[in-house]
Formats: sequence, structure tokens, C-alpha cells
Amino acid sequence: MPQSACDLERSLQAIPPVDALLATPAFAALARRWRRDGLRRFLNLRLAEYRAALRAGHRPPLARAAFLRQQAPRWAADWRELCEQSTRRVINGSGVLLHTNLGRATLSERAQRELALAARWPVDLELDLATGERAARTRKVELLLALLTGAEAAFAVNNNAAALTLAVDTLARGRRLIVSRGEQVEIGGSFRLPEILERFAGRMVEVGTTNRTRRSDYAKAIAKRGDVLLKVHRSNFSQIGYVAEVTLAELVALGAEQGCPVIYDLGSGRFDPGAEWLGEPPLSEALAAGPDLISFSGDKVFGGPQAGILLGRTETVARLRANPLARALRLDKLNIAALQATLSDRLALAAPLPTTAMLDRERGAIEALARELARQLTAPPIAGLAIEVQTSAARSGGGAAAESDWPSAGLALRVAGCSAQRLAQRLRAARPALLGTVRREEFFLDLAAVSREELPEAARVLRRILAQAVKEGTRP
Repeated sequence: MPQSACDLERSLQAIPPVDALLATPAFAALARRWRRDGLRRFLNLRLAEYRAALRAGHRPPLARAAFLRQQAPRWAADWRELCEQSTRRVINGSGVLLHTNLGRATLSERAQRELALAARWPVDLELDLATGERAARTRKVELLLALLTGAEAAFAVNNNAAALTLAVDTLARGRRLIVSRGEQVEIGGSFRLPEILERFAGRMVEVGTTNRTRRSDYAKAIAKRGDVLLKVHRSNFSQIGYVAEVTLAELVALGAEQGCPVIYDLGSGRFDPGAEWLGEPPLSEALAAGPDLISFSGDKVFGGPQAGILLGRTETVARLRANPLARALRLDKLNIAALQATLSDRLALAAPLPTTAMLDRERGAIEALARELARQLTAPPIAGLAIEVQTSAARSGGGAAAESDWPSAGLALRVAGCSAQRLAQRLRAARPALLGTVRREEFFLDLAAVSREELPEAARVLRRILAQAVKEGTRP
């Protein structure tokens, strides 16, 4: 029943002040370790949220004593999670390998070592130790990229959106940028490509229709030499049916005829010659087509840290480096250390990266992992628990390979008296958190992105949470 104005006012007045919350045992213990002014601001934020929820009818009213008894320990636990372990480890049983919400690619052992070194000590970030002179911070990254890909020149910034922004600002500022309507994509976080392009290009010109764009559409839109042609790889969705698009090679040929530079936003693609089933265009083919610039995500293509990679002609890349915007978009020393190590691993003959190792696993190997985990969960057996090894279809994720999946397997779990949603919630709250999916009233743990190294910890978390769920489900 909705509260009356008088009831609401009484409920608001019953909320204790910050000093009363700070005096509770939970916050008194925190105040011995953490800054009191920080704790005070934190409680002010929580109280503001609580008052708003109370006014909206989303919280039941509490007497002051009950408030102090219930809310103070909860908020103290929130503080500890924020400040004592602000980054939570997650075992990824979602079946999505490059899960954007989980940070995408995991780094190789060498990249982890280089990252730790750069975090702990001063490094030769912008110093040439041979001469003692200042040096470009991405010089090693650029050389490694050229050696790895065969590109004339390379540059790296903090992500692919930044790479495309820098490319457009450098080549198309004050000029017309011509792009197909069918390639006006929206990327993660509701960022829309047209909004980025319109901000940095002189004028954006859309050609063709949503489903069909021809070479003649681009040709008719070109007004003069220097207009910029942009092609975007649709990695996070696909078009089927009555569709047509201009290939990159055709667009590059048109650009050469009309004196128009060509930018190709590859976004994601295949670096290795294998994994054709992903349906992603190989980087080597994009380079062979000869656009002035190619941009893509370093984590999606190489399986390393987040980075925006730009490959292209020497003179064009030199213009990117000279753009003042490049400094605002530059990589920090930690990303550089991890990226250098990842690129070196890619050059090595035998240095598998975690991402490629996961992609290369056959369904049989994943099923064997699932059976092994099932054995660990049933020895000894947990009453009220049903486990079944099932096949599944995993995804690469990260906005890539929208229509491609690969054979996987995992465990379907049912607990008597506990819904799949409730079980999923409990597992997300564990340490480490365990992320799965709910399907057909079952909790499903896909093992496509779970390594053998993680199996014992996954079993420990599952046994503890499952035992608790069964115990609560059997209560009268």
C-alpha cells in the first residue's frame, strides 16, 4: 500500500544521520583503516540513494534501530568490496570468449610478466637507452606491427574507436567523408558511427541504401579529389537476402582513379590463416587490397590488451603521428608493455596465446573438461542436484563474428528448490564469481572459455554454492 505524505515524512525522519552510521561497529572498524572523510561521502551517497528509493516506494520504511542494524553492515560490506577488492575475478562460463563485459582477451604469460614489470619499475617508455635521447613511446610497437603484418607503417592508440577517430580527423577534417548507409553501425555502449564521423569529418555523405550499395554510388558522390572513402566491416551484425556491397579492393581502385584516400575500419578480423569458420575477413587480405589506412581492435585480432591499431602507407601514418589528437588518444605504459609482449608472442613459432588456445579446442576436449568437472561435483554426491553434460554453441564475442559459433559443451545444473535464476545470482556473488547462463530453467556453465587451470576453483565454488542452495531448498 502506498505511503501517505505523513507516513513518508516519518520514514524519512527515521533515517539516521551519517554520524550515527559512522558510530556503528561496522563503520567504526572501517574508520581505523580508511579515511573518515571518504567514508562520510560514501554514506552520504548511499543515504541519498536510499531516500530516493523510499520516495519511489521501492524500499520498505524502517525504524532507526532496524536501519542501523540492517543497512550499516550491508554498506560496510559494499565499501570493502569497493576498496579492498575493487576488481573481482570471474570464471567465464558464459560461452562467450571475448566477453566485453569481462574485459575481452586474457593475456599471455609473457604479457603478464611485462605488465607487472612496467607497473613496478621505471621503464624505457620514451627513452632511447643507446643514445640517452627522448624517443617515441610506440616505436617498438610500430616496428613489431610492421614485422608481423608486412604493413609499410603502423601506429597504435587506446582502442579502435580512437583509431577511427584519429584517421577521420587526420584525413577527412574539412573534407567530405563518403560512407555506405549499410555500414553506419552502432558499436557497444550505444555509440553510433555517424555521431563519431560527423564530429570529426568536414561533412559526411551517405551513399546507397541500407541493404544495397554499388560502386557507382560512391563514384557519383565524389565531388573532387581529396574526398575520403570509408568502408566499415559489419562485425556485430550481418545482412542476408537482397543485398550488395562494394568490396574493399573495388573501393581502393575507385579511390586511386579519383584521387581519394580510402579508410577501412576492419574492427575485428582474423590474423591467423586458420579459423575460417569464424567468418571474419583475414587481415592479410585487407592489407593486400591496399587502402591508405586500416584500423582494428588489437584485442580482437591479436588476443592482447585493448588497443586501436592503424596500418597504412608511410606518409599517411606519419600524418597520424603529427596530429595533436594522437597525444590525447595515446597508449599508457601498461598497455604498451602488454601489447609489445603479445606482438612478440605472435612472431614466435611456438607461443600460443590464451585466446587462440581456446579457439583451437575441439568439442571433444571441452566435453572431457565438462565430464571432469561433473565428477568433481558428484564425488561425494550432493543430494537434490542434477547434472548433465550437454553440447552447446559458443561465440567469439566482443562485437565480432556475429553469425558464427563453434561447437562447445558444458554442464546443465538443476537444484531442487532453487530456481536457475537464483542459482545464477548466487554464483555471481561468489569469490571468484562464476558466470553462466540460464536456459530452459537450467543453469548452464559453458566451458568454451574456461581453462583446465580454472577447473579446481570452479569446482570449489560450485560445490559450496550448490550445497548451500540444496540446503536452503530442503528447508520446511
